[in-house]
Amino acid sequence: MTIDQEHYENLQSKWRQLAIKRKRQYLQYLAPRARVDFVLAGKMTSIGEKDAAEIPPGEYPDIDPPGYNLLTSIGDLILNYGAHRHLCQPGERYYLTDLGKGAVPPKYAKGKTQKEEFTAWYPMLLEELKLVAKPDTTVVPIGSATGDFLRAQPNFPYRLTTPILHWSRAAVSAAKMAGSLFPREWDEYRRSTSWEDLRTSTEEIFIEAGLGQHMDAVHRCFKDKFREFHAHYMFTYKKEMPLKRPDACYLDFVQSPD
Repeated sequence: MTIDQEHYENLQSKWRQLAIKRKRQYLQYLAPRARVDFVLAGKMTSIGEKDAAEIPPGEYPDIDPPGYNLLTSIGDLILNYGAHRHLCQPGERYYLTDLGKGAVPPKYAKGKTQKEEFTAWYPMLLEELKLVAKPDTTVVPIGSATGDFLRAQPNFPYRLTTPILHWSRAAVSAAKMAGSLFPREWDEYRRSTSWEDLRTSTEEIFIEAGLGQHMDAVHRCFKDKFREFHAHYMFTYKKEMPLKRPDACYLDFVQSPD
């Protein structure tokens, strides 16, 4: 079933308005073409303290030129790669979003302030899910903060899994756990995985999804060098993602930090 794109654009307008009302910066999201089998939900975008300091108090304008959230870093692409390669089976679709749609400085992305952000945005998440999800869609939280909040909501209307690892340099130690549990498989994976493999696969994913017009943004994410912690995340998602399927036997081995 295709997505009502006009409805999705109206949602984007609501998200932007709420972000401005809450004095947050807003990045638009990529709309799925059809209803999806899996929704991967992060907590919110974090804007650096340096960037935040350069914005006048109370003014969090849209990014110029416009960008797309969850398409700004190599971590976003590794997440897309993991969902496409290891979560979805042929014919299945996934969608990436955030619980909080306004970008905040790191100090607001935790504790009481984080919960206030989640609470403010939660009704809009439900409206979003009603548009993009099927009745049997699985919601996969990215990080324990998102998972804990959604699990605490009464009558959450979708199948909710335990969290997958949140992309963060601070969580690299957690990402290394999969390699320590499966050392032989990790060693082979590390030696066989390269930047070029990830780039080629990501290009194929976006072209297949009808998002070839965003290839410049994809290529910008590859400015960094391929480092071992990138491979650790890719391997972790390889081991984690299949465990979130409805037909999986649950065995979580990574404690996901928020």
